[in-house]
Amino acid sequence: YTLQGADLGSERFLPLDQPGVLLVTGEGISSLEAGEIWHLLDVRMNMPVVLGELNRIPQMDLSEYTHILMPSGNYEALVSQIPKLESWLKQGGTVIALGSATQWLAYNGFSELSFEKTPKDSTRLKSYGDLYLERSAARITGSIFEAEIDLTHPIGYGLTRDRIPVFRNHTLIPEPVHRPYAVPVRYTDSPLLSGYLPGNLRNEMPGIASVVIDSYGSGRVISFIDKPNFRGFWDGTNRLFMNAIFFGPKIASISTR
Repeated sequence: YTLQGADLGSERFLPLDQPGVLLVTGEGISSLEAGEIWHLLDVRMNMPVVLGELNRIPQMDLSEYTHILMPSGNYEALVSQIPKLESWLKQGGTVIALGSATQWLAYNGFSELSFEKTPKDSTRLKSYGDLYLERSAARITGSIFEAEIDLTHPIGYGLTRDRIPVFRNHTLIPEPVHRPYAVPVRYTDSPLLSGYLPGNLRNEMPGIASVVIDSYGSGRVISFIDKPNFRGFWDGTNRLFMNAIFFGPKIASISTR
């Protein structure tokens, strides 16, 4: 018996299985994000991870893996394998996706996420000489934002502060998620901590989701909109990513609805 909290061996203790991790790599996949994930798992955590090139996945037996990690990239080559991925997820697999990979999963029905479309200004002619400057001014190439974490959620396990800095280098904006327990990490009301934020996005960023959990059959789809493993030294969100690997399969499906 314990003096506080759950007693050892009670029903509140869940057994964890050793993850069998497949990291998608290869042509069209962000080598930087794939490298950051590989470095975290193989070098820092001394944890085995299989690197599977995108074009070889059709020949792979996914039942050997419990997790598929999807860095940002172009996944059109995987369209023919959607039924295979659906079957694997329904049997309890866990997909953890980053950045643009979350868009591909949402577009193909693996998550309930949707993303805002950037409006195009076609109301007037513009100077060709301003093209580069205007495009550059609309980008986020590396800024730090403040996010709020639900410390009771498995994704936040081990953290003691409910605020955390997150890194992003894109303008991917998810639509509001109206599932109260499915967004364990979201931006605060005044999120910009450091870096540049385009003026047209200043009203879009407060409150947006940074991490979203979906269920697919018995499986889980965990979407990291931002970059949790940036350059191997973003230790705070490294923990969120590792929690997603170890605790992701145990997240209650009812919390994702």
